[in-house]
Amino acid sequence: MIDLGNYGRNNITPKLIFEELRKTPSSDFTFTHYHWRRSGNFVFQVYSPTPASVIEARISNAINRVSKVKVNRSFGSIFRDFTTLQALLHYAMNITGVAPGSSDIVKNGKPVKVAAVFVESNGNMKVPWPSALDTRVEVLGMAGEDPTSLVALYQRPREGGDFGYVSNAVRAFFRRSNLTVTSTARAISVIDDIAAERLKP
Repeated sequence: MIDLGNYGRNNITPKLIFEELRKTPSSDFTFTHYHWRRSGNFVFQVYSPTPASVIEARISNAINRVSKVKVNRSFGSIFRDFTTLQALLHYAMNITGVAPGSSDIVKNGKPVKVAAVFVESNGNMKVPWPSALDTRVEVLGMAGEDPTSLVALYQRPREGGDFGYVSNAVRAFFRRSNLTVTSTARAISVIDDIAAERLKP
């Protein structure tokens, strides 16, 4: 999972990145599928204990090659296996009642989106969550008591807005707790697609 960006932040599609990733085969891992949403989600099979930093650098290099960026940018990746995604999906459906393939529910008479939030940090992330992070984001809980895999509700504006708002709210909360984290958020329907392998080869 990598934040390629939405709403004009860049014009790079996951398909282009995927094609670049497939151009240089590796004996350690192979990129097999991608999700079509612009946020950027790739599936790969690992054949050896390849460090995550190696794969992350490869993705970042591919993005820079395709976008023809002169100054190298680093695109932080967060890696999860199918078991973790399936557990989070099951947890989200149980606590929100969201339908398979959807991210939409109604709470207190208002339409909200169910989001999966993935977090990484070197510090202790087991902190008490408030009832709401701000007026738009509420963290409901952790899948399997794992603070790196969260389920949140997002009251998305009628126009604009994306799930980057959710990950920013989570990062801001951890900063207030004196923790620096990396995070990314996805609609739970995207996680459903990935876990069910409804992807592009």
